[in-house]
Amino acid sequence: MNTPATVPVAVPVAVPVAAPVAAPVAALSATVAGPEHGSGDGRRLVATPAVKDVRQTAGYVIPRAEGMLVHGPIGTGRSTAVKAYLQEQALPWHWLDLSPGLSAKQLDTRLLRQVATDDVDLPQRDVQDDLVDALAAQPRILVIRHAERLTTEAAGELQWLHDRPDAAWSLILIGNETVGTAIHRDPLLANAITGTVRVGPLKDRNLLSTLQSLHPLFLTADPQLLIRIDDKVCHGNLGHWTRFLDRALALHHQHQAQHTALPDSLDNDHPRLDVPLAKATLQALRQLPQPRR
Repeated sequence: MNTPATVPVAVPVAVPVAAPVAAPVAALSATVAGPEHGSGDGRRLVATPAVKDVRQTAGYVIPRAEGMLVHGPIGTGRSTAVKAYLQEQALPWHWLDLSPGLSAKQLDTRLLRQVATDDVDLPQRDVQDDLVDALAAQPRILVIRHAERLTTEAAGELQWLHDRPDAAWSLILIGNETVGTAIHRDPLLANAITGTVRVGPLKDRNLLSTLQSLHPLFLTADPQLLIRIDDKVCHGNLGHWTRFLDRALALHHQHQAQHTALPDSLDNDHPRLDVPLAKATLQALRQLPQPRR
């Protein structure tokens, strides 16, 4: 069922901004606003290039019940691009956030709780057998996030489960830039990955198009100001831009609630991003100290 292949080194591909498609609203909202964020504050629905890349790769991998890897820096929209795809397609899917240091037994127990029942208190042999049966019951998709935390034991167990003769499930791994080390801890798992998507920071036209589609605050802003903000703190990272937007809107609402004298950029129901508001927002953002070398 699973076609052996060597995990390729993912190479960034220049993909134009994907046009919005007929997908569930929540999925596309998540790709720009971050997980669990709503759009009641004026955020619009827009798909990032990563959504198209994940959809295209999954279109090959998932029907073959194989494995794929979505990886890149934290905050670039890896998980939300996968969620957008999952909500477009018809197969049942299960999501597991991997905790550090899982053994094979712990991995089996958590996977069984996802796909079968929460009442799991059996010896290891029974848990493993029940998990194999549950995963063979019907085609499905299993997503494991933070795959860079896979131990050698857990990676081997995951490959073993996926390689069972009756296995009917597809695997999507999501990880950061170090995930290759974890996957290659078990060469057979690495060999089972037949598709990869690297999600990188947004740049140039893709960045401006995404921001301007995301919220009116960015739509009316000077593009050069957005580029300067990106160069200084956001670096094409959607997670950073989401925090910037959250803080800018919070400053606006805070001034409104306090009835304080407002800069022109804040003195209306729909704040305008200009230099004063940009500076105030940047000053309010967290600034973590750099790690010691």
